[in-house]
Parts: sequence; structure tokens; C-alpha cells
Amino acid sequence: MAKQSLKKSKSIASTDLTVSFSRVPAWLEGFPSPSQNILLTILTVLSFLIYANTIANEYALDDVFVVTGNEYTKQGFAGIDELFRYDTMRGFWGVEGSRTKLIYYRPLSVVTLAIEYGILGEGNPHVSHFFNVLFFAATVGVLFLLLLKLGFAQTHAFFICLLFAVHPIHTEVVANIKARDEIFSLLFLLISSYFLFQFVDVQKRIYLGASWVFYVLALLSKENGVTFLGILPLALFYFSKLPLKKIALYILPFIVIFIAYLLFRKAFIGLNFKVTAVSVLDNFYTNVPKATKYATIFYVLGFYWMHLIWPYPLTWDYSYRQIPYYTFADWQPWLFLLFHLAILIWAVRNAFQKNIIAFGILFYLASLSIVSNLFIDIGGYIAERFLYQPSLGFIIAAYFGIIFLYTSILNFKAENYKTAKILFIAPIIGIVLLSSYLVIARNAEWKNNDILFLADIEKSPNSAKTNQSVGKVYMDQAVALKDTKNHARMKELAQKALPYLLKAISIHSLYFEPNVELGNAYLILGDTAKAIAHWTRAYELNSTHHTIKDKAAQLAAYYYSLAEVALPKGDFKYIKSMLEKSLYFDPNNAVAWSNMSFCNLQLNLVKEAILTAQKSVALDPKNPEFRFKLAIAYLRDNNKEAARAELQQALALNPNFTPAKQALEEL
Repeated sequence: MAKQSLKKSKSIASTDLTVSFSRVPAWLEGFPSPSQNILLTILTVLSFLIYANTIANEYALDDVFVVTGNEYTKQGFAGIDELFRYDTMRGFWGVEGSRTKLIYYRPLSVVTLAIEYGILGEGNPHVSHFFNVLFFAATVGVLFLLLLKLGFAQTHAFFICLLFAVHPIHTEVVANIKARDEIFSLLFLLISSYFLFQFVDVQKRIYLGASWVFYVLALLSKENGVTFLGILPLALFYFSKLPLKKIALYILPFIVIFIAYLLFRKAFIGLNFKVTAVSVLDNFYTNVPKATKYATIFYVLGFYWMHLIWPYPLTWDYSYRQIPYYTFADWQPWLFLLFHLAILIWAVRNAFQKNIIAFGILFYLASLSIVSNLFIDIGGYIAERFLYQPSLGFIIAAYFGIIFLYTSILNFKAENYKTAKILFIAPIIGIVLLSSYLVIARNAEWKNNDILFLADIEKSPNSAKTNQSVGKVYMDQAVALKDTKNHARMKELAQKALPYLLKAISIHSLYFEPNVELGNAYLILGDTAKAIAHWTRAYELNSTHHTIKDKAAQLAAYYYSLAEVALPKGDFKYIKSMLEKSLYFDPNNAVAWSNMSFCNLQLNLVKEAILTAQKSVALDPKNPEFRFKLAIAYLRDNNKEAARAELQQALALNPNFTPAKQALEEL
């Protein structure tokens, strides 16, 4: 801990606010204060207990990217090398040329999941959730020790950590295994800061080296570590007596480490931090006018601030179009832009007087900058996990703002100190109890995808993704009953899925997945025409997607069968239209191309007959029948030399092919 004399000497003064982080105000003095170890135990145990119900949860949401669908993670120890050498998403999307559009290098958290696989022999969500909770509790404990190290009064440090521990905005980070990268990033940044200030106190290089090591671990967890290149010098300015030149000297190694990290990253995956998504579902700002983009970003900044104040309701998805686009013709972007400019200017001005509220604001803004989309298109639009690190700065600013309110504005007299304590502690108890209830309830909604999606459709009714996800929940349940022959229940579930899937494509007309599921739903409901229409639409949107390949094969076979059935009737126009549809879904069907050639000849479309026959030969050059049909097409076009060549090729492939013999003799 910092020396007591240092604590007593630290006081924050400014022209606007006067509040001390190192002493409790007079009206709060005498508040029962157990030992540091007892408070540390209370914080870590509480942090663990309010998230303990997540341990019973299963895999959910983005866990598929880093655990259940990641081939490198599932290799256990053998996959660790690949996890360090490649984009974090490569184990899910595959090698270069795949859908790896998100350039993330966050190997450390995924490596721990691979280690779990290696030890257990398979993935176990309960073990992974346990460690997420444990790491979160450790983060709260380290934060408490760090605040004490910085000179915060024990009472202040305890309440700040308590409010951080129970804030419901953190539920996504702890309850979603994938978000271990967020937990690791902040945990290692706090440990790095602790050792840096320990070095400032005792000047032992082992602590400085430890600080550097944990900063490296933070960068390997998530890119958020770059924000500490601004936060660390600010903290040294606030919480130490070091001159500015000394602060710059202490920060220089961290800058070098970050540059080395960039070079390391470049060697493996490059330096592209920008998401190049082609769909608004992957990046909300895709193909959006810049004015609209920035107006919406400013609204989102305000949305974040409001959600930190009132974190309800919480949902996994705020994407297209749960929250609408804004323009500068709307008042909200201007309000939130002016608000953030005002607090930034105020914080910068008051930082020179070491105002602790200004420190919290600057910590918040610096942490939020990397996920704001103002400077880098990160793909994500709004996510509760983006507020995990920034929330600490918000809580510091809000807490000391309340302390200032009670101290300076209410101006309690000595005879009213007891009332002041009650008025201060009672709301905090209420916040802790209400927040803990919300956290535990929200944890239960993260049980698995089905429960999460069905719970959040009420909170994100205008999101295309949420509607698609709920529709798929019902369709998966319906398909699971296929072998039970419970057709009535299957139809009931398919009927339930329809409104959500239809709403998904009404929100985003280019949405591929709902069209696939709608085709499945209508097939169960017996409406073949609509099933075909939606599968066709899905194929038009993304013909290479793995979920449409089987459907495309079925559609090709369906239209081909219609052509065969119509053959005895001799309606060659209809037959041709069916073959064209069949070939649209399966352009590599050589038989269909050959039959199309025959059909074109019947319709006296000689040039088309030649082209379609050539395609069948190109696909299967060793088939004598295809060569024979091409020869017939050439003969109809009076191209005898080409016809003779094809007939000779046919006989070379099959000397006993009688039709070719006869045709060649006639030539």
C-alpha cells in the first residue's frame, strides 16, 4: 500500500468541485470499516456468488466462434500453436479466402479454452463458466487492491468496487464464455497498473518487469490495452508525485511493448483493424452515408451513458434495426455530441487540478474510444460488453459526484451527520440489492441460445437477427421431432416460427438465413410453392452457403423430375423452362444440359442446342451419348465437319455405339 502520509496529502481541488479521494468527508467518518482483508473477502465472494448461477449454464451465442465451432480450440493442446499464429476467428471460418472478415487477434483467452479441452478431453461449459466467474471475482479483488495502492480511502475503494461488481451491464461479459477476452484484458491491465505503482513506491525492478509482462498479456487478450497508453500516464500524474519527465520515461516501455505487439500481430495476421463487412447485419454502418453514420454514433454514445445509469432492459442484440439510424436533422445526436464535448472539455480543464471526477470521465472516454466506431470500424454496433472497461471510469466519476453532492450542495452540519450516513448508505444498499437481483435474473436468461433468444425477443422486437434467431429456435425444435412422427406438433412449431422469420426479412430483405428457415417451415406446413420460393430466394442471396447446398440439390432434382414427367406430353417449352430451373440450382448436371440440347432442337433453337450440348460434353467429355447429341446439333446447323469429329469421338469412346455408327455412315 502507499504510505499513509501520501494518502493524507492527496486532495483534489478545482474551481468547480472539491472532493478528496484519499479521505472520507466528515459526515461519513466513523462509518464501520473492517480490515482490508475482510473487505477484500466480501468483494470477491459477493462477485463470485452473484454470478455463480452461470456455472450451470450451457454454451450460448458467440461461444460457437471460440469453443464449440473452433477447430483449433477443440484440438486442445495441439491447437495452441494455430491459435497464436492466426486470426482468432480462423478456427471457425477456415483458412484464407473464407468468411474471415473480422480481423481479431485475441489468442490468450481462447488458448485457455483449448487448455480446458486438452485437460478434460472435451469441452465442458460448466468448467468454462466457473473460470469466467472466478476471473471476474479476481478482477474485483485486484481493483480493490489497486485503488488502495493509488491512495483511495478504504471506504471509497470498497464502495467503488462494490458498485462495479454488481453493475448489471457486466452480465454479458461474465455469462458469455467468449467474453473471457474482456475479463482478461481488464484483469491484466489492473495487475499491470498495480505493479507499476508498486515500483513507484519501492523502486524494485522486479515490479516494473511484472508490470510489463501483464501489459503484454492484456494486449494478447484484447486490443483494449492500447487505451492504457493514455490512462497510465494520467494515473501517474494523478496518483504519484512524479514529474512529467519521469512519467514520460515510465510510459515509454509500454509504448515500445505496444509497437512490438503490432509487429508481432503484423507477422501473423497483418495490421488490418477495420472490419470489411458487406452486410448491415455484420456492420451496422455498411454503405451508410457518413453524416448518418456519425449522427448515429453520437446517439449510441448517449445510449451507452443512459444504459450505465439505468441498465435495463439488457439484450444480446441491438443490431439492425432495433435502434434506428439517426441524422443530424434529429435532436438526439446533437444533444449527446454536445454532452460528451462538454464533459470532455470540463474533464481536461479540471484534470490539471487533479479532480477525481475528471479522472473518472477521462478514463471512461478513453476506454470507450476504441469501441465507439469513431476512429475504427469495429463491426459491432452496440454491445453491453463494450462498456465493461469504460464502466469503471463511469462508476468512479458517478461515485465521487455523489460524494460532492452530499458534501458541498447538501452541506450537512455536524448534528446531521447520522442522517447523512443513512441518506448515503441506504441508496447504495438499494442499488446493490436491485442490481444483484437483475444480475442473477439475467444470468439465468443466458442459460442457452433457446432461452436467451426467447427472452430477448421482447427486448429487441425490431432486430432482424433476434427475429431470425427465435424463428430458428422453433424450427430446430420442429425438425428435432421428425423421427417421432409427431406431425401435429411439428406444424405447430413451424407455425410459431413463421411470424418471426417473416418479420426478419421484412426488416432486412437481403437476409439469407430466414429464407432458408421459411422454406423449411412451409415444407412442414405443406405449402410446397412457398417453400420453393423462399429456398430459391435464399439461393439467389448466397448460393455458396453450406445450409443451402442440400436445398439447391433438392430443388434441382424437383424441377428435373417435372421435366421428365412432362416429356411424354411433348410440351417442350415447359420442359425447357423446368430444365432451366433445374440447371440454375445445379449447373454441373451434364445430363440436364444434354436433355436441354435435345429440347432446343425440338423447338428449332439450333444455336442454343449446340451451346447446351457443348456444356454437357465439357462436363463429361467421355460420355459418347453427349458427343452424339452435339453431333446432331452440328448437323442441324449444317456443320458436317464438326459433326463428323464428334461422331468419331463418340465411337472412339464406345465402338459399339450404334446411333453414332449410323450417323457417321450417312455422312
